[in-house]
Amino acid sequence: MNKYLGDFTVTHVELKESSAGSPYIKINVSGPEGNEDAYCYYKIDEHLQLLSKYETVSIDGYRKPSGSSTLISVSSIRKNLNDLYHEY
Repeated sequence: MNKYLGDFTVTHVELKESSAGSPYIKINVSGPEGNEDAYCYYKIDEHLQLLSKYETVSIDGYRKPSGSSTLISVSSIRKNLNDLYHEY
């Protein structure tokens, strides 16, 4: 189930391609549960623009187990509330 996971500091962004040829974004983030890897398969261009503008973003999605760790499956990325507040 997709839900608000929190605000994350983006430490690395990489545009990749799946084995089927579809683009996706691999994002290394630091957040409430430490350093994590997040993967985004939707609205690639829109999310890349946000990730290039903001160091900290809010992420909706869900965590799924992967071996001894978890991965974040991203459904949406948006400005965090602090950036939104400063713009207004």
